[in-house]
Amino acid sequence: MTTPDSSFESFSSPAEFFSGVDLSSVPAWETANELAAISIAAFAAPQDGDQQSRGVIRLHGDAVQNHSVPVRTTIRVLGALQDLVAAVATALRGEPAGLRGRIPEVARAATELRLVAEPLPGSLVLKLAAGPTDTASDPRPALWPEATLADRSMHRLIDLIREADPLDREQLLSELRPLGPRVARQLVKLAEAVIDDHVLLDLSWHEAGRATDRAAVRRSTAVALRDAITEARVDVDRTTLVGVLQTVSQVRALDLLLNNGDRITLEASDDVRADLGPMYNHRVEVLAEVRVRTSGTGQDRARYQLISVRSLEEDG
Repeated sequence: MTTPDSSFESFSSPAEFFSGVDLSSVPAWETANELAAISIAAFAAPQDGDQQSRGVIRLHGDAVQNHSVPVRTTIRVLGALQDLVAAVATALRGEPAGLRGRIPEVARAATELRLVAEPLPGSLVLKLAAGPTDTASDPRPALWPEATLADRSMHRLIDLIREADPLDREQLLSELRPLGPRVARQLVKLAEAVIDDHVLLDLSWHEAGRATDRAAVRRSTAVALRDAITEARVDVDRTTLVGVLQTVSQVRALDLLLNNGDRITLEASDDVRADLGPMYNHRVEVLAEVRVRTSGTGQDRARYQLISVRSLEEDG
């Protein structure tokens, strides 16, 4: 009876052992890292007849030891990734993508990612699968199904990450601006998780009928992403505002209700505050310094510092 070991030993060399194996479909590789990347791609690839989209996250770096990674780090990375994909989906659907409020349930449900974990040497591989899709309208499987919202969101996210390695800041920001501030904020959260927790991230996504899409988030990539998004320009100017002074306090910010109905929050020094009591609920003219902070994604935030104020009550 021939055992597998004795069968291998009957060959004069490993090359002879593999001479009858068709390796034409195996990509060329030279280093262990390249071989690891090929292994991960094979791990992510669907089996014959399986048209479900899926992806792989490989966590490695200093945070990963003996196939294990801190639960806090894993939750932080996966939570940021899930929220980021949902935020991209919201933007792709053309829905409001402000910083506040819940992500619409349609986008959240369509981009739900499911998780299976398996180890690879020196890293932890997390296998992602897209959530179930609604096939009630046409239960017959298509040869190449149309891209789902989850597919489109993952491909768009991977494109964004690739813009940072090497960094093309203007291209990255031009891609981010249409997606809105929520996507930018979630991308910063993912980058900060990589930086703070000393973990490296390889991300891939496979959709039936399309080549596997890949991106890697190294520390340098994460720093480039974070800095490109958060780096801001500050413009300082002076402006005159007219409205009703609705809040007078020694500790709270001041509220000025403008004639057009907008509300402005004013900061003020203690000396200026001391003279505001008689002007409470009066129409006033305010001279203020305004500092406008413009983020890399084009979001403006203005802060007003009260310089002087005069009552307009005597003016009618």
